[in-house]
Amino acid sequence: MEVDTTNYYQTGDVLYFKVKGKPKGLKKVDTNLIHQGRDNKHTISGDYSIHVNDEIMIITVKSQAVLKHGEHTDVTIGKGSYLKRIVKERDHILELTREVID
Repeated sequence: MEVDTTNYYQTGDVLYFKVKGKPKGLKKVDTNLIHQGRDNKHTISGDYSIHVNDEIMIITVKSQAVLKHGEHTDVTIGKGSYLKRIVKERDHILELTREVID
């Protein structure tokens, strides 16, 4: 899988990087829930499929889909495959890197 780190979308603390190819062993799931934060849900609507394993989520958009987050404007994305990632923050005092909790 080739990840294009210069081509991505963002809703809240969730990033969606455009990818080429898909790893083997992913399982298709029937859901519109992309991410459950502490107080917010990230969802998707439109013409899409979601494939996951224990480590990653790939969203494949067949024509067009809309990423939704209650605190932000909806984001329309086009055809392609996208890798979901969570924004990370660096605590320089504790010298730790961790995912942001939305």
